[in-house]
Amino acid sequence: MDSNLEIFKFDDRHIQLGLVRKHNLDKNIKLCFDYLKNHLPINVLDKDNNFDFSTLQFEEGKNYHFFYLVNGKAEILIRQYRTHFTFFTYSKDEDYFKKKLNVFTIHTNTQKMSDKLSDSFCDDEFQTISELLPQLVKLIEENQVQTMWNDLVLVRPEYVEVELAFSGTETVHSLDKLIFACDEIFQMYLCKFAENEMLEKLKTLKVGDKFSSYVIEEIKTEVTDGYYHSAGLKYYNSKFDKKTTWSDVYSLTRYHYDEIFYSDLKSKVNPFLLKNHDVIINELITSERVFMFESAIVNDYIELIRALYNKEFEEIDRPTFFNLVSKEYKNFIYYSYKCKKD
Repeated sequence: MDSNLEIFKFDDRHIQLGLVRKHNLDKNIKLCFDYLKNHLPINVLDKDNNFDFSTLQFEEGKNYHFFYLVNGKAEILIRQYRTHFTFFTYSKDEDYFKKKLNVFTIHTNTQKMSDKLSDSFCDDEFQTISELLPQLVKLIEENQVQTMWNDLVLVRPEYVEVELAFSGTETVHSLDKLIFACDEIFQMYLCKFAENEMLEKLKTLKVGDKFSSYVIEEIKTEVTDGYYHSAGLKYYNSKFDKKTTWSDVYSLTRYHYDEIFYSDLKSKVNPFLLKNHDVIINELITSERVFMFESAIVNDYIELIRALYNKEFEEIDRPTFFNLVSKEYKNFIYYSYKCKKD
């Protein structure tokens, strides 16, 4: 028998978890979740975890709404399209390891109803959610959302369809549902980032400023009646045809975020990283710290080299400096450390 033969562990779970980890989906959802709390309507549940949806405050999109429901122990972000609701939830547990992300959908399928009952949902799309809310909140508070597929745990009518997408820290129940949910929350995050952070950034720029190889010709920051498409930049590429291009805050955020926020800093930081790489790696290796995770190695490296950069040049806060380091370079940090350590 060939001793070089291997056993390959390959199944749906490995692929799904690999995708979640590669793209840091749980961390990115958490980032969006926390950011949007400052930019979307928040509704407070009553003491019995009920809510009068006739008073609901929400962010209105073209075809769907976003809003928060909160109490002292649970935070719920909901994306609603008619009788279809996508939930992103956290319990407010002081113990970080018990605070779990949950993503799931609840759909009231009117095709499974009598005509009379179906008609009632045309007037009130929140009937199902209103009835299920106290049960849902209890499951969220107790970190038991992963059990709600069982209709004995979350008691509901047969026309109510519940589908789990993600729970805990790495349990993928439905990759399709998770990708859909990520697309929705990430799009809302991009939208609100554009309307707030990108718009404020534009106010700090001047005609003639450059980002990457582009030169700014005109800056518009006025917004009328919530119409943000009127805010943006006119610019041209100084290295090519010099044709003028217009981009609103949404396009600038989607396609030029790095150049506008970090282009000058990247041109300074990247050479500094390469120049001082060996010094920092050797400092990590000779330290007495035991690293349990890849992220700990990368975090310590970046903190050490940031301190050195701040000492020699200008002060850059940790989140900004961390974002300036590319994913490829972070991988390089890890494998450099492993190679030298081993």
